[in-house]
Amino acid sequence: MRKWLLYLLIIISCVSTTWAQESKQVVASLDGRHIRECLILGPFLPNDADIDFLNSAGGEANIQPYKGMAITAPDGSRHAWKRYKSQSDYINLQDAMKQLLFSADLEFQNELDDSKQPSADLRQVFEDKGFHLSEKATITIDIKGSRWWMVDKDNPHDYIILKAEEKLNVYSEPRDMIGYAACYLLSPKAQHLEMVIRRFNGVKVWVNGTLTHNTPEPNRWDTERFGISLE
Repeated sequence: MRKWLLYLLIIISCVSTTWAQESKQVVASLDGRHIRECLILGPFLPNDADIDFLNSAGGEANIQPYKGMAITAPDGSRHAWKRYKSQSDYINLQDAMKQLLFSADLEFQNELDDSKQPSADLRQVFEDKGFHLSEKATITIDIKGSRWWMVDKDNPHDYIILKAEEKLNVYSEPRDMIGYAACYLLSPKAQHLEMVIRRFNGVKVWVNGTLTHNTPEPNRWDTERFGISLE
């Protein structure tokens, strides 16, 4: 089983109709549908939820993110908030934060579908792009013919391989990381709502600058329901 640890920090701000119309932010209406669009930021390392990676922009409780807003992490690395829209009724941060490394020829598709370990030729493609695969690297089919995992326990990240048009795109995915998601909720009135999150790892939720929910990393799938107040 793949080990992928994410500490998700969700930041929600309640906004007015006027602000939503005038701004260019990601604004979700409270119309009973799932939130499918948000701003994302990350990944950040190390996977330590006690580190406030947003300190350079006011901190986790005070940040007001927008698309393109730059963040300098404590280690000096630079990140920028990106807009992400899910094609399904949930936001998968695992997909949203993957980073494109390089593209490979479609000639390797049959190997990905039929083999459990990469061949010498496929390993060489990774080497030529500057990425070493250890002898422990294995291939796992997610969706045959279109999506695969390259899991390498001797590396700090795994690889996602997606078929796109006439090529195979190879993405990196850190195994232990911190990720942020943020959105603005359009709430014309003060109200109390139930929030539902399906998660495998730890999660923190801020609403209008207040930490309203904090679950340590449980390392198991669970659905959490808790109340939030929009004022």
